[in-house]
Amino acid sequence: MALRPRQHGLLWKGFEPTWTVTPSLAVLEELATRYLPYGFPKSDVAVEFFAEGAFNKLYTISSPHSSQEYILRVALPVEPFYKTESEAATLAYVRKHTTLPVPEVIAYNSSSENELGFEWMLLKIRGVSVSEISESIKFSSKVRLTVQISDIQKELRRLQFSQVGSLYFSRVKSQVNGRLDSTNAKNKDGYMDIDNDFIQIERIKNLSPSPNDESFTETDEDLAEDQDEVLDICYTLKELVPAYFPTFEARERNLLYHDDLSARNILVDPESFRITGILDWESVSVRPAWECYDYPYLLKGIECTKPPPKGTPGIDEDDLIDMRQDWEKVRLRFVYRWLGFVRDCEEALCSLNKATSSDDVISLMKDFSFVNVLN
Repeated sequence: MALRPRQHGLLWKGFEPTWTVTPSLAVLEELATRYLPYGFPKSDVAVEFFAEGAFNKLYTISSPHSSQEYILRVALPVEPFYKTESEAATLAYVRKHTTLPVPEVIAYNSSSENELGFEWMLLKIRGVSVSEISESIKFSSKVRLTVQISDIQKELRRLQFSQVGSLYFSRVKSQVNGRLDSTNAKNKDGYMDIDNDFIQIERIKNLSPSPNDESFTETDEDLAEDQDEVLDICYTLKELVPAYFPTFEARERNLLYHDDLSARNILVDPESFRITGILDWESVSVRPAWECYDYPYLLKGIECTKPPPKGTPGIDEDDLIDMRQDWEKVRLRFVYRWLGFVRDCEEALCSLNKATSSDDVISLMKDFSFVNVLN
């Protein structure tokens, strides 16, 4: 079957989205100049490509006359409108209800019907990504970084919701409900969360295989071919849910969960390594609590039971570097697990708050009878 663009700038190659059009730097500069806050020098604005994710491109906006930086993110039309609108609402909600260092949304457009031809979002940021400076971060600073990530996760878990799904501003309620065929939206603080209980069944029943339909998504055309079979499977699975999941009355908390706390999405001060920003909230959603207790992506890696050999003949140096990094993540995961315990212990938490170095943290871990794998 021949591949063809489904939306402007997008071509699917199997399950991989690819860009067929590069966003215009001239238009990006014009947008930045138009929406940058009052006081930011709009002469000599520089727009430079920064990074690329699966569904977006990031561009830095800077000026030699200011130390403040901005990011302009341009999105491929994957789940058009919904991802951009949800991210804007989620960032606003987190800024209002937590102290987390999340970017400030300066302006955004959730429609591709604009001079750029893509949805975009202008964000105020500070700091550099951990991925840019990871090789220069000492282990002691990585321990402190792990403590900060644990604090961020803890604060996010204080936000509890009655339903699961994505957050949206209530002003787009009619558009979101119309697409999801849900009558269970709940307003709170100008936001709403959508009951996601078998929303996928409703979406499969109401596919929009035409690219001209505003509700069209890229998998609809292929999914429509097997619609009856997929629906049969979904209804069968639905009947099994009560046997494996609790009733509504017994259901545990629903939490806002960021599942991509990776090195590229964590911004830090390059001198102190304090976290200054968390990026990539476009697919963050409210989930059942049991889905929200995995390791942060930054700490994930293979399991090791012992440290790598030092200078062993016959082992390639590149392999040794990989082994050291794997062992380092094992040690940091241990710190992260331990922090989950110590947060519930008032005496240990008081001591942890006074810790100023990784040695202090290690000493505290020994005091509370935890096996030492950090040396």
